[in-house]
Amino acid sequence: MRSSGGLTGSTFELMIQFGRLFTLSSAFLLLTLYATRTYSRNLDWRDEESLYRSALHLNPPKGRGLLYQDRRNFTPAVKCYENAVKYRKTFATAYLNLGDVHQQRGKDDLAATTWDACSRIDGSMVKAQRDHRQAQTSCRLRLGRLLYRKKNYSEARKILEEAVHAAPSSYQFLASLWFSLGEVYDAQGQDHKAEEAFRTALQTAPEHVPSMLTLGYLKNKQNQTLESNRWFSQALAVSSDSVEVYHHIGTAAALRHNITLKGDVIEAEAAYTAALNLSATHMETLRALGTLLREQGKYDKCEEVLETLQSHHPSAESFGDYGAILHLNGKLKKAKEFYEKSLTLNPNSSIVRENLGKLLRKMSSTGIESKQGVTRR
Repeated sequence: MRSSGGLTGSTFELMIQFGRLFTLSSAFLLLTLYATRTYSRNLDWRDEESLYRSALHLNPPKGRGLLYQDRRNFTPAVKCYENAVKYRKTFATAYLNLGDVHQQRGKDDLAATTWDACSRIDGSMVKAQRDHRQAQTSCRLRLGRLLYRKKNYSEARKILEEAVHAAPSSYQFLASLWFSLGEVYDAQGQDHKAEEAFRTALQTAPEHVPSMLTLGYLKNKQNQTLESNRWFSQALAVSSDSVEVYHHIGTAAALRHNITLKGDVIEAEAAYTAALNLSATHMETLRALGTLLREQGKYDKCEEVLETLQSHHPSAESFGDYGAILHLNGKLKKAKEFYEKSLTLNPNSSIVRENLGKLLRKMSSTGIESKQGVTRR
């Protein structure tokens, strides 16, 4: 007969073996779970769409809205953001995105209404204060810029001043906010306030090129050429390969009060040429250089520039301008062709219609036959 002590020892050994087996099994199971989870997260991060989808459970309407917006599928995006706002009425990011979609669809009034509603949210009880204030500031910035473009300067100023006072110091686009306010002050003729705002933008972001360029224009307008050139030079030092910087340097030179001085015309042409060396089809630079060359009587060079403009940026305006320079250069049949192309796109252009009338009279008086006239209104 075995003693109770022997039985206890055997049982103890079995318990130890079972414990080891349980520990190993648990560790293996835990390792498998973590490996599966890691693999799942790797799949989530493989592309932007997968990452969005992985976060849908956090806020389904907003997440789906981002997916639709990214695909430019705006109608369902609007519904998703509207549901997100309904789901959480203080959700500033959803208001921000909803306004963006409205603007992308060309519905500026709806965008303005949405961003204005966002700016009025009482976020005192919102848990994620930092995210809320960032999004609310962006709504005010977008609304202010929209009002500025609509030339509603008083309302734009009110919104943007409210934005700069309420913006968190960590706001990512603080320089753009001050810059936008400076543009409004400039439009209202308040040069001193405008300059202060632009300088504040540069204190926030020392390499904010738009502020440098606008200060250059401001000093140019005040006939402070040396100071103007200093700001343009700073912009060029920061962004030496920027088409926009060279374009604005050229425009400032062309706009100077002492434009009759040959040096300014040469400087403007050189800056525009430098811009086109970086981007040969830059629309605004082609148009500006064409105008400058025409004003200087350099019609052959102007024709080359405007030919490039209409070829790469076909529009009623570019066709009409090209027709006009062809007209000046005596290429009447081709000029007629481009005047008519311009009027096909914009039949209400009185300037092009008047130019075409003059052209037809000249062709008639010189014996050049016109295959087809123009419909009179």
